[in-house]
Amino acid sequence: NLHQIEHPHTGDMLASRLNDTLDTWSIDRSKILAVITDNGSNMIKAIKIANLMKSENIGNLEEDWESDGIEDSDEPEDLSGIDSTIVDMNNLHRIPCIAHTLQLVLRELNEIQSYIDLVEKIRAIVHYIRGSSIAQEKLFNLTRLVLRRDCTTRWNSVVIMIQRMLSIRNEVEEILKQQKRDS
Repeated sequence: NLHQIEHPHTGDMLASRLNDTLDTWSIDRSKILAVITDNGSNMIKAIKIANLMKSENIGNLEEDWESDGIEDSDEPEDLSGIDSTIVDMNNLHRIPCIAHTLQLVLRELNEIQSYIDLVEKIRAIVHYIRGSSIAQEKLFNLTRLVLRRDCTTRWNSVVIMIQRMLSIRNEVEEILKQQKRDS
């Protein structure tokens, strides 16, 4: 189902939409293996509330939730204290989305200066060689490969760029030495 939902995207509202969808499609909860969500506290709260709503343990959900000290947020939850990838949520089991979690790790990696410096040096070499038809042709004649650029919208492109650089590092170094002599 697709639901047009307005802000704020609270756990209560998301849980209600989830339960509405299960009811609309007559989906038996016992047939659901897992629910995959991002790591926002509102998503975690939605799964907990959906389980409470279905088990008729509703009571005052806001009071129950406030006693947990957890607030709704679209921001990622700190997962450092979680030992397992599967978080047991009574009937429904929530699994954090691996792609979203990986993106959070990469965002943290981009805060480490030594990593930033390394990637910038590799980018500069790639930019130089790919910008020089002479250097690019020499590299291709030696290796039958070209250097790969990274792309901000593809998380693995930095890895691919670094792997390619490492695989033909000696040839790249030779071409850089030649280019400096020639220029």
